[in-house]
Amino acid sequence: MHPTNALGLDGTPTLFYQQFWDLVGLDVKRLVLNNFNDEGDPTTINKTLIALIQKVKRPTNAIRFRLISLCINVIFKIVKDYG
Repeated sequence: MHPTNALGLDGTPTLFYQQFWDLVGLDVKRLVLNNFNDEGDPTTINKTLIALIQKVKRPTNAIRFRLISLCINVIFKIVKDYG
């Protein structure tokens, strides 16, 4: 994950976790492991934004858009990518 691209709703960039891993790393690991073991509540981190991207210059109907979902939380991305 790029350190400063695509900030989520929580406003915390990946750079924060990279720079302060010695402070937050253990908590992140616990959260991820709890979600893998069905002991955590994934609703706190499972948030996405739905966005429409134009396929053509001047779309006239919904079929002319591409629907994408954006993971907006670094922790969720860690759980998703390493699960």
